[in-house]
Amino acid sequence: MLAPCLDELERMIEAGRATEAEPLLKRIVNSSGPVTERIDDSGGVFHPLCSRATRLWGAAWARIEPRDRKKLAAMVRSRVEKAASPISDHMIAGFVAALGPEGLHTLRRRYEAELAAVPPLTAAERASWSRESSSRLSARSSLATHLRDIADGLGEVDEFIRLCNLDGPAHHLGIAIARRLMEAGRHEEALAWIDRAVAAHRDRDPSRPHDEPYGAAMVRSLALRRLGRLDEAAAALWEEFSRRPSLAALADIEARSSPDTGATERRKRALGVASRHPDVHVALDFLLEADALHEAAQLVTERAAELDGHEYGVLLRLAKRLEPAAPSASWRLYRAMLESILADGRRKVYAHAAWYLVRMRALAPVAGLNADQRAFDAELASRHRLKRAFWEAVDDEGGSLPSLGDQ
Repeated sequence: MLAPCLDELERMIEAGRATEAEPLLKRIVNSSGPVTERIDDSGGVFHPLCSRATRLWGAAWARIEPRDRKKLAAMVRSRVEKAASPISDHMIAGFVAALGPEGLHTLRRRYEAELAAVPPLTAAERASWSRESSSRLSARSSLATHLRDIADGLGEVDEFIRLCNLDGPAHHLGIAIARRLMEAGRHEEALAWIDRAVAAHRDRDPSRPHDEPYGAAMVRSLALRRLGRLDEAAAALWEEFSRRPSLAALADIEARSSPDTGATERRKRALGVASRHPDVHVALDFLLEADALHEAAQLVTERAAELDGHEYGVLLRLAKRLEPAAPSASWRLYRAMLESILADGRRKVYAHAAWYLVRMRALAPVAGLNADQRAFDAELASRHRLKRAFWEAVDDEGGSLPSLGDQ
């Protein structure tokens, strides 16, 4: 119910009724804080709504005149200190327009004074690492984050970079720095920061920090485009697509491709690139997402030995979709999932394994795999004959219970 409420409040603000919307948004934000601390939002549903409510609250204040920007700065600071994430994370950014330069500078002075009171760690303290040093570093990091939000609000890119490097090289923030440099027209510097970030995090994926709208490839591509290096810009996006194929990545390519190149050719290239991905499950996930079932079935056949039944999130969805059009590929997918369950002895999901076997037996005649099915049945009866719970589940699914005599 919260999303429709926020939609209506946003319409009220746009219609010039910010004074009416503000107290309602304040109530939503204040009541959301305690909820975020109590619930499990691993699905990412409630937190984005809290962030949106916080930003709308700031948007409402930006339309209210007169307003005391110093008092508003004090209120923002109080909420940042007391509220839980994600409210505290978006409070300053959401209130930039409402605070204006006067309010932002008021906040900056407060946070700078607090930062000065927390001395940086010495080399010895970093080496020894204690609870006290960890607490100080956390406090400095939090204050630096608030000051970066203020620098962002004031459009101060160099101050943002200085704050990123406050307690050591900021390679982990290289994407954030590069985006700001790119938006400021400093494209060569942006490319240099992208290179640093990627070089420093080869063991991890630096491409999409959680708080950034773009990843490394997109920032690199945008900077290259603005430098007139169009071929390199396109190559950067295709390289990213080859690492993590998705419709979203393909849409990025489509949006920035020359109208002279056809969408059909780009899709054909995308299917080919995705099909060559080192992880066959990543490839199949994209092909399923792109509704390229013919290509997915072909890939299942060509790379059947690489299928891992533990990746059932992809394999099961694909197996069901392929049943009518490509029963042999569907049969192979069910087999991979069944074998992984029995090999692990996962009794709790024997019912799923039984269902997979029944589906395989139904698909084998139409797929021309009767001989393969008989051989597989014989193998199961030999290798897993003592897994009574499994065979009972097969019997419940309408299969037959094999002889369970002595091994």
